[in-house]
Amino acid sequence: MSTQDILSFAMCLFNEVQLLDYSGPMDLIGFLSKTSLENPNVPKFFTTPPKVEFEFEYLAPSKEPIRPTSGPDILPTMTYDEVLASGKQFNVFLVPGGEYLSATTVYPRHTKGFRTTGWGSAPDNTPDELKRFIKAQFPGAKYVLSVCTGSWALAQAGAIDGRRATTNKSTFRAVVVRLHVFLLMEHTSHMINSN
Repeated sequence: MSTQDILSFAMCLFNEVQLLDYSGPMDLIGFLSKTSLENPNVPKFFTTPPKVEFEFEYLAPSKEPIRPTSGPDILPTMTYDEVLASGKQFNVFLVPGGEYLSATTVYPRHTKGFRTTGWGSAPDNTPDELKRFIKAQFPGAKYVLSVCTGSWALAQAGAIDGRRATTNKSTFRAVVVRLHVFLLMEHTSHMINSN
């Protein structure tokens, strides 16, 4: 293990976070945690040992359990404010999406019959603590990841200004109109930018 780089990884959480948007990536990336790499009962998917391992923190606005869209509650390990007060810089952070945001929240003239749930990472629902965390962490992070509408939180914090980005296909136009993000790329599933 001593030849591996250790990267600090923050999973950004909030109430009504989409279960698959954080649990899917964590299930895959979690195989690179020290615990998994050293556990003989965890399957190894590598022909050669990976060059990195991750140390994970689960962040949220408070230490209260986070209520995802489904499944069990999640207990955060740190709050966004605790991270900011400590001065800790994460190498990697991931912002998942939230409960499906109805289009009336962001694009009311062209959406009849939809209603807002008031959850997740919609522009009016993203926790201020998360936006402050993104603004503070983005410049020093090696990798910034988002899933689905997690890109909305990145846009609100100014992290994707002047960068190529994408978001959930069903909310793409709403993000462009509401947040005035013009470099969003339609018809693509991922983007790679250098920080």
